[in-house]
Amino acid sequence: MEEENKEVIIKEDGVYKFDLEKVRNNARIRTENRTSVKVIEEYNKEPLVDWVLMESEEDWHIFYKLICLMHFIVKQYEWELWYTWKENTIWWNWYKIENLQNIENIAPNAYIVSKKALELIK
Repeated sequence: MEEENKEVIIKEDGVYKFDLEKVRNNARIRTENRTSVKVIEEYNKEPLVDWVLMESEEDWHIFYKLICLMHFIVKQYEWELWYTWKENTIWWNWYKIENLQNIENIAPNAYIVSKKALELIK
């Protein structure tokens, strides 16, 4: 959303690449906007990547778009972890990872990404 983090995909010599520093900066901003914490350090240098097919509607036409999601696992942060009203987030709740698949309004990828994150930090 921020101007400085746009143009994340670069085409070099016919190959598409992601500017991972912009992806990381975007993830840090999204985290602060959603949880009010400032991320200092992540566990993973390269993001965990997953893809989501999202339904959208524009001018009464429904279409689907493939979204690439990239995740960093927060290792260290400043301030108090809490939800904010800056962006749409779920109410402040803690969930057990093994129950994520059975909870309404939780993104389908939450379970998969959470399990992979646990593997990464162990």
